[in-house]
Amino acid sequence: GGSWSPNTTNGNLLVAVLAHQGNPGTYTPPTNWTQIGSTINNGATYISFWYIENAASQSTTQTWTFTNSVLSALVIAEYSGVLASGALDQNTTNNGNSSSPSTGTISPSDTNALGIGGLAITIDSFSSISFSLPTNSYTIAHQVTSSIMDLPSHYCAVALLEKIGSLGASTSTGATASASSNWGGVIASFLPEGASSASVTHTTNALLKALNTSKTHTTNALLTLEGLNKTHTTNALLKALS
Repeated sequence: GGSWSPNTTNGNLLVAVLAHQGNPGTYTPPTNWTQIGSTINNGATYISFWYIENAASQSTTQTWTFTNSVLSALVIAEYSGVLASGALDQNTTNNGNSSSPSTGTISPSDTNALGIGGLAITIDSFSSISFSLPTNSYTIAHQVTSSIMDLPSHYCAVALLEKIGSLGASTSTGATASASSNWGGVIASFLPEGASSASVTHTTNALLKALNTSKTHTTNALLTLEGLNKTHTTNALLKALS
């Protein structure tokens, strides 16, 4: 396993998007994580969305276990500036089969809310798969692809997309996948602690994990994104677990 580096900050919001090639069965999540929603398309691509509001500082690996052995990928991110209680606003899921995965549409109760989307796609192919060109002014904050090498190989990709404020009366997002296949999407809005989204920040941590049953591969990466009304400086841990 690995650990957050640096630790998350006490009181912040943690969100996670978890993808599988196939049905994972019954989850056992880490302590205090709450599932918002999930969807599976054609028995092939499963995605679920999780969060902790007002989270205690985290320093250890976050590990989900499930009863079925399936190829999986996980993205976790940390945000400050959201409500400590009652932060979750609206949420929905979507699924389909194409190269244009999308989240479905929600109507936030506050247009200054934080919008978080998740996309998952799985494929058996001779080429890997990934996301690009996010829609509706969202940004792909993190994405990771897990694989089992075979002929053809099995791939499971997951992405976390974000938009801070200016969500409008309704909001959704999507992206272009590098191939057409079964996909799932999730989206949720989280309320800011003040009257505007200026205080909402994608803070210092992201934990990305690719999990399968055939290999072990550990990589440390540094990702940085800066934009209007937000900072996003990420120490990311990418790990494939056998």
